[in-house]
Amino acid sequence: YIASPLGPPNDLSMAFPAMYAPLTADESGTIHAAIANEVVRLAGAPLAPVAPVQKSRLRLGYLSSKFHPHPSFVLTRGLYSAHDRDRFEIFAYALDPDDGSPERMEATRIPDAFIELSGLSDAQAAARIRADGIDILVDLNGFSDDARSGIGARRPAPIQVAYLGHMHSLYARWIDYRLTDLIAEPESPDYAPPEARAFLPPSFYVYDERLRPRLKAPLRDALNLPQDSVVFCGFNGPAKFEPTVYEAWMTILKRADESVLWLLDPGEEAAANLRHAAQQAGVSPTRLIFAPRIPHAEHIERQQAADLFLDTFSHGAHTNALDGLHASVPFVTRKGETFASRVGASLLTALDMTELITHSTDAYVDLICNLASDPECLSRLKAQLNATIEGANPFASAPVAAKLEAAYERMWERFVAGEPPADFDLNV
Repeated sequence: YIASPLGPPNDLSMAFPAMYAPLTADESGTIHAAIANEVVRLAGAPLAPVAPVQKSRLRLGYLSSKFHPHPSFVLTRGLYSAHDRDRFEIFAYALDPDDGSPERMEATRIPDAFIELSGLSDAQAAARIRADGIDILVDLNGFSDDARSGIGARRPAPIQVAYLGHMHSLYARWIDYRLTDLIAEPESPDYAPPEARAFLPPSFYVYDERLRPRLKAPLRDALNLPQDSVVFCGFNGPAKFEPTVYEAWMTILKRADESVLWLLDPGEEAAANLRHAAQQAGVSPTRLIFAPRIPHAEHIERQQAADLFLDTFSHGAHTNALDGLHASVPFVTRKGETFASRVGASLLTALDMTELITHSTDAYVDLICNLASDPECLSRLKAQLNATIEGANPFASAPVAAKLEAAYERMWERFVAGEPPADFDLNV
């Protein structure tokens, strides 16, 4: 299913799992470009262009298949209500059917209009968005699960923006802008995404700060954790545990011999495989502790019992990392080449904790082991993190909404002036 210059992959969902593979930015871009070209071919002719008009109040449309209990809604639930209603009117377009969850009920109440598109074809959905007069359509899916890329490919809005749902350029001609930041963007000279980029300071990420738990760590005994050991956590899905990551973690456990690794329970078969791999690496399987799946708010609260969050490599922790950071758990990352492997560096830069960013596997292992042997340093990091989150939280909904609004207005100004989309940096 890997794309080549000969044509697109025959599985249009390949772009999302490709981000989990150790590919270069150029290789991953080839996959995305091939998929985007196929989406355009299947979608057919776009809707007629919209004439630019100066407006005092822009109509924003957020398009997502995740208006239910999902990490994407965890991030954005506070954003919709934080927008300035004197300057923006907020429409939410749901690609997912109503699941009856409290999250879905909340989602229907927040925007000025909530429209479910799950029963419509791509052409019908695009026509509905056009009829609603959306000025800027923000795609929160990209090529992720349950994406309906054929809607955006029909160009229902005059400006179309990619945000959050896909940690890569879509290489899609229907995307005018992508919201990003200077740290997360790949630095390779061969990386040339076709869309314009809006660089947000200090990080492009948003998080609903209301999810922050009370700062009282649960008892480790109740979580099946050893009381006096260093507890590393790696609360990513097992699909991100590529061999180089797992080898690094086993090296860490051998060097920090009084430590344990706390992971989300991946299911009986996957857990057995991870234990077997630990045994093969010379690490007792008992040092892997699997946390049962529980409601998200409870999961964030229990993370306070961890000492240090360990990032993965090709596809790093994103929402999971923010969960841990809001539970005052420091986070060590290895900054990679691709967007998906650089988000951790973006988060830590925004928190002014760049000393936790590494640039090689050896440096990653060394830093984690050094921290494990220095409880006073870990305590200082936790205190610093807590003070930043409590004070000027760079991911909080209101300040991020203000940055997004500035970006949206600049996009619209260029459109009204007849200027094509172009990179811009809100830092300057």
